[in-house]
Amino acid sequence: MNMSDKPSPGRKAIDAPGLPKPGFAPKFSSPGILAGGWLFCSGTMPTDFESPVDSVGFTDPEALYRPASYDNARLRQQSHATLQRLAKIFEAAGANIKTDPIRIEQFFRSDHPTQQDFDTTRDTWAKGISISPYLETRNEYIDEARPPSVGFGVTDLPIPGVDLQVDLIGSPGVKKERFEVPGGVASPLAGYAPAIRFGDWVKLAGEVPTDWQGDWMSEKHMGEPRATDPRTRPNEYLWYGDEMAEQVNLTLEKQAAIAEVAGSSIERCVNATVYIGHPADFSSMDAVWKKWFPKNPPARTVIPYSGLGGKGWRFEVTMDLLTNDSNLEPVTIKTDKAPTPFGHEPQAVKVGNFLFFSTLRAVNSQGVLSTSTPPGFERYVDQGAAQMRAILAQIEAISAAAGTSLANLCRLKVFMDGWNMLAPAAQELAHAFPIDPPAVSMHRVNGSPMIAPGCHILGDAISYVP
Repeated sequence: MNMSDKPSPGRKAIDAPGLPKPGFAPKFSSPGILAGGWLFCSGTMPTDFESPVDSVGFTDPEALYRPASYDNARLRQQSHATLQRLAKIFEAAGANIKTDPIRIEQFFRSDHPTQQDFDTTRDTWAKGISISPYLETRNEYIDEARPPSVGFGVTDLPIPGVDLQVDLIGSPGVKKERFEVPGGVASPLAGYAPAIRFGDWVKLAGEVPTDWQGDWMSEKHMGEPRATDPRTRPNEYLWYGDEMAEQVNLTLEKQAAIAEVAGSSIERCVNATVYIGHPADFSSMDAVWKKWFPKNPPARTVIPYSGLGGKGWRFEVTMDLLTNDSNLEPVTIKTDKAPTPFGHEPQAVKVGNFLFFSTLRAVNSQGVLSTSTPPGFERYVDQGAAQMRAILAQIEAISAAAGTSLANLCRLKVFMDGWNMLAPAAQELAHAFPIDPPAVSMHRVNGSPMIAPGCHILGDAISYVP
């Protein structure tokens, strides 16, 4: 990789006075990156990087390892601490956290789902927690036109005792319009906007295959009681039907209806993040995806072993779309210097000043791990470092094909199947970005492997194109 590259003038790293930083670790991320009119914040937690959870963020030492749902005051305090830090980043960028967020992603600590849950029942439910204290706190910081949202349950976060991490994207001074779901589509319960529109863009919240009722309070159950829409449930007494395919199709139908209300269409989608449970569900998801996007599919990152917010859900998707009247033209990026993606997704899509990457992982075009060693020699290669290097090499090659560079990477979300990957991955990032590293968030999914055998890390990235 060319370490001599410097970021373009249109990409600016954002720091905030008094913001805690991990002085014991290499600098692998910036608190925020401002580029193309968007502000990308690093994954933010309620820690001062001196004690696991700072004095603002926990109630008592005995509560340190107790699940968040057992101590609502604790989650509320951690929520305040996290959002206060994000407010400082927004202020340093000339933005206002009250009015300027355009997408929010939340990661909550939960004991479930586990590997066993995925392997035995395909269950993705992050059961046993309540996020209401967080939502009530969020509403104190972000106004009624709240950004599209997605929530994710994880068995733990990078720092023991932390119950919450928030990733936030904003646009300083944005004039956004909120849209509710149209008639016939069940409305979400968490107070966020199903869609917002601003400038050339429509952003859709994480949508799921539910009517927000499921079998609750019902005497009739279609098989195992769950929170999915009855239309997604095949007859369990017959050989026929694919529940995953039905969930994907219904969810995309809902997103298409919401997009239309907001002045766009699902065909105008340029970027999507897909959350699934067990990787065995990938092929059913991908088959339905091809039907909805037969030509020029959007950039797509698929994250397996996701902890979702309702019993029985196996699919969730967020989307970035262009408005119907936008003059921006999406350009599909392809280069033979990076692997062909696994599934129905391009390497990347360029739209205006942004480059949206599809799923990044250290596999070749056949889906085989590119950093593997001969059997018996595994100890000679640090897979965390090797796989992050491979991902950064892919970003560099695809960026060059799109007319930008690795140095212009704005945001990188890293998902791994074990925390032993974090330190070597962070060191590779620090080495690759000696000047103004991107906004980074680190997450551990709830199972393994990451679709391809031996794959421990995947990335979700957005870059700036000058």
